[in-house]
This record gives sequence, C-alpha cells and structure tokens, in this order.
Amino acid sequence: MTRRGCVTLAVEGGQHAAGDAREALEACIWLALDAAGLIERQHLSTWSASHRLLTQRRGALPRVIEVLRRHAIRAEDRFEMVPGFANLAPARHGQLLARDANGEIRAESDGLVLLPLYQPQGDDGFFWGRPVSASRLWATSIARHLQLDRLLPLLPGIEGAGDALELRASVKDRYPESFFHAFGYRKQHERDGLISLCRQPE
Repeated sequence: MTRRGCVTLAVEGGQHAAGDAREALEACIWLALDAAGLIERQHLSTWSASHRLLTQRRGALPRVIEVLRRHAIRAEDRFEMVPGFANLAPARHGQLLARDANGEIRAESDGLVLLPLYQPQGDDGFFWGRPVSASRLWATSIARHLQLDRLLPLLPGIEGAGDALELRASVKDRYPESFFHAFGYRKQHERDGLISLCRQPE
C-alpha cells in the first residue's frame, strides 16, 4: 500500500486476546486520527487519555527506535534465543543473545533486541535496533526538508537518483550506515561490487 502512495502504519499491539492489547490498539487509533486531523474538539479528552496510556506503557523505552538489521534464520541453523528477552529489550555490547549451529551470537554494540523468536516457527530470529535521539530526528527532518538527498549522487562512489541509489562496495566504509538511513535508504542487496540502496517513495 505504501508503494501505491498510501500513508501506512503497522502496530504491534501484543497478544490479540489480551485486554490490555485492545486498549493499546484503541489508543493508537485515536492518536492516528488526531495526526490525520480528523478529531473534533469533543474527542480531545479521549485523545489525552490515549496519549497517557501509551506513555505509561512505554515506560523507560525510547520514543523512537531505528531497526538496523534482521537476524534471519533457517531450520538447519538450530537457532535458540536466550530466555528472558521481552519483545523490546535493551542489550549491552558482548551480551549473549542466542545460540545456533555456529555457536554463540552476541551483541555487537549496545542496542535493543526487538521481537526475539521463542516460538518454534518463523524465520526472524530477532531484529536489532538502537534509540534515535531528538537531535538526530531534528537534523534528519531538516535534511529532508532541504532535499539534500539530491546532492548524494555528487559524492564519490554514489550513483543514481530519486528513490534508488547504487553505492560502490569499494567506498562503503566512507559512509556510516546511519548516513543513508537519515534519508530513508536501506540496503537491498550487493552484487558485482555495487550495493543497491532503496527507499519508499515519499
């Protein structure tokens, strides 16, 4: 739907039969209605209650989290997540996260474990993310508003334009991953010395 030009939003609300999940999902709908400019004045108290509920549920978790990578698994990997991680949990550099046929899987840095796999089925072992600071969100917003992404093809090793770029693998170490993330680009694949970077159309 995003590729067709629709504004889309995915929400992880918890176990579908749980009462607190229903409350959280309803609160998300109220906030989405407000963000879309569809709430009238008589509903502002409901919006405020929804905002308080989600703020309370979030607790000490970051307001915004950037998903950096997905740890994909196959049946032959014999992947086993270390017990005790919540759906969204902090982890320290070097902390043991999981084990598979190749041995231990440890955190490469301080960050966040998202949606760890504890059920028997699935090919997502876990996702790895990090908090996004308010200053970084502000800088990203300014960069996009000024359309600085139009200048990216002028940089060494970058070709293309718009929502698809190609980065020469030989120069990828010059650019931190977060540099392209700031403009919405994510790595798709690497082939023949070129890294494909794509983003959803705005």
